[in-house]
Amino acid sequence: MTQAKGAISPAVYEPPEYGAKVQYTKDEDDSPADAATKTRIQQIVGVFLFYARAVDPTMLCAINKLASKQAEPTIDTLAQAERVLQYAARFPNASIIIRASDMQLRCHSDASYLSEARSRSRAGGILFVGAIDKVHGVNGAIDYLSCIISTVVASAAEAEYAALFLVGREATSVSNILTDLGHQQKATLIICDNACAVGIANRAVKQKQSKAINMRYHWIRDQVDLDLFTIEWEPGVDNLADYFTKNHPVHHHQKMRKVYVHDTPQVKLAHAVPVYADPNNLFAALTT
Repeated sequence: MTQAKGAISPAVYEPPEYGAKVQYTKDEDDSPADAATKTRIQQIVGVFLFYARAVDPTMLCAINKLASKQAEPTIDTLAQAERVLQYAARFPNASIIIRASDMQLRCHSDASYLSEARSRSRAGGILFVGAIDKVHGVNGAIDYLSCIISTVVASAAEAEYAALFLVGREATSVSNILTDLGHQQKATLIICDNACAVGIANRAVKQKQSKAINMRYHWIRDQVDLDLFTIEWEPGVDNLADYFTKNHPVHHHQKMRKVYVHDTPQVKLAHAVPVYADPNNLFAALTT
């Protein structure tokens, strides 16, 4: 960025109008972008999708939203991409701290109902090892999920149930890897803040309306029957996956950034370190 003002959040938050029968979205500039702009947006998405998963997950939801529009970008899409770049410029030294733990995989799952275009919903998830420490918080995550649910769901409970399926599918491969590395896994715990979805997964709730749920999502219920997953309810305020389902106001974003990311103060070197062809000379230079 040649003129990096710096943004404090990766996307602009649109507060809902509580009490309104219809929620209207803001007017956007839907003028199609030219070929050069389209390529630039795709480059930004390609770089930061990896960066968000590996280093700074707080921009994952915003980048994923851009990815869903990169095939047919508009002028407004470019503005959203520039916002992400300004955010990256504001926080250039993000890092994830991974602490010693019991190496047991744990997951949080959440969804936002009808929050995307074409009547779609978004699923969010976070996968980490170890219990949540009251002092240090959540351990550095090893995987994140923020994606649009492929089917049009009929209720918030179905959206949450679909998110459980998507998080469970990711957790299966991670659990197998941990087992292959010598860390024997118990039933993987998945936290969800929707009591109805938890009830369906545990076969504690049986409603006639649930028959319309896509059959693929019942895979998570079969995994619970096989004692491979344990689905438990916790209130939404404690759900770490909520952040990855939608844009948030700045104050909430600042609060949650401290949970997921460690910002290292930028250090400016007093002098340039010379480059040596001989590794021994380089070691001597660095140690002195």
